[in-house]
Amino acid sequence: FAGNPWFIDLEILEKKGLLDKKDLENARQKNKWLCEFERLDERLELLAKAGRNFKETDKIHDFLSKNPDIEAFCRFMALKSANNGAELWNFDPEIKMDKDVFCQHAFIQYEFDVQWQDLKKYANDKGIMIIGDLPIYVDTDSADVFGSPENFQLDERLRRRAGHFHIRAGEVEHIRRRIDGAKDAVGIQEASLEGRAQTVTEYDLEDIPLVNVVLCFFYHVT
Repeated sequence: FAGNPWFIDLEILEKKGLLDKKDLENARQKNKWLCEFERLDERLELLAKAGRNFKETDKIHDFLSKNPDIEAFCRFMALKSANNGAELWNFDPEIKMDKDVFCQHAFIQYEFDVQWQDLKKYANDKGIMIIGDLPIYVDTDSADVFGSPENFQLDERLRRRAGHFHIRAGEVEHIRRRIDGAKDAVGIQEASLEGRAQTVTEYDLEDIPLVNVVLCFFYHVT
């Protein structure tokens, strides 16, 4: 349920004073004919820098408290980093999460949401609603399984391992203090799919102008 950091607009971060123009120049695409996937780590470093320059940490605290799935994602990524990229089932229960990585992802997810809400409002103000698909296949090595293991059919070993980290969620309260140092949802209801609870959002689609409509098994209009 986390936002993709590659969609964050770096120019907006520069306008906010979180990056400088030299950062943008260095980040520009060097080969206009190729997708430079090998340079994505550079972008992550810039987002981390922006996070260190961001001082309104109370907003991140509030964002995480209202979005427990996002908080679980940040915790998962911080533990994965501390475990050198190991899969969830190979996490060492004695290793605590990387606090700097948690703070980094917390800022990234907060900024993603801010930019997304601004874009959504821009479209909605012009009478345009946005429709997109939702993922229906979940990787075992994922923040979804990590944060809500009870929603998945796991073998005993993985269920115990995921449950162990799930119970330690209270550690995040300490991390929130460390951060200081550095949906538009309508009509949500519970539905059942093959005996497992799934959350879907239902809307009245009548008379709504749509752009780039994608037909899919699940839909989400916002």
